[in-house]
Amino acid sequence: MKLEDLSTELREKMFACETKEQLIELAKEEGVELTDEQVEEISGGGCDLLHLASC
Repeated sequence: MKLEDLSTELREKMFACETKEQLIELAKEEGVELTDEQVEEISGGGCDLLHLASC
């Protein structure tokens, strides 16, 4: 799934996750499948989820 296809609200929730585990759990709850690379980018701060500038 492309991150830009997610709602702004969901991206904000993902950005607020403090651990990879929280992020993965949220994604599962929302029915979103993230790649390992996406999890690393989001949880490591390498991805601007709100603006998707670096994804």
